[in-house]
Amino acid sequence: MDNEKDLSPVNAVNDSRSTMEKVEDWLTNTFWFHYKWYYIVGVFVLSLLIMAAVGLASAVTYDWTVVYAHDGTADGAVVEKIQEMMEDMLPETGKNRRVDVKVVELTDSEDGVMETYGEQRLYSHLNDQNVMIFVMDKENLDTFAALGYFEDAVAMKELPGLYCATNDAPVERLSCEDPRYSDYSQEFLDEVYLEYVDEHNQFMASAKDVINKVG
Repeated sequence: MDNEKDLSPVNAVNDSRSTMEKVEDWLTNTFWFHYKWYYIVGVFVLSLLIMAAVGLASAVTYDWTVVYAHDGTADGAVVEKIQEMMEDMLPETGKNRRVDVKVVELTDSEDGVMETYGEQRLYSHLNDQNVMIFVMDKENLDTFAALGYFEDAVAMKELPGLYCATNDAPVERLSCEDPRYSDYSQEFLDEVYLEYVDEHNQFMASAKDVINKVG
């Protein structure tokens, strides 16, 4: 009968297998055969999620960005000194007192490519409303000051030959015609803009305090 237990010699042998052997047989002939691709895709997605979670957990949030513009390759010890000084002087604005020192190397080359790249990076920082403090030598300071950048600058006591300056880039105005903000009314965006300006002015006041401390 169909519902009778098969007691053939083959099944008798199978029934006598160890639990591990039965599990191995199930994994090989049943699970892997039917669910192989589901398993592979699941492991891949899980790996991506774990990597993303680790990345978020280890990400560093910086309170301030300071740009150090230097002709040629920058000295790592000078960069560390700038970071230490700024972390001691700048107020904490987030969970950690972190200062990101971005080095812009204005390197001369025969074709002028590297020099142009360095200048473009520096200009992008000069026009970034969130970057307010710059460190550079007198020659570069005078060059960009003549172009209308830098409100004030002082020679740094602890780093002879270098000057610290603040740059006040205008806060971006928000417009409902911008696709990024098309879901908001202009009245609301104007209110947000004023809040940004107020916050920006507070940061600039702190940046100017640093000028008095390093000089």
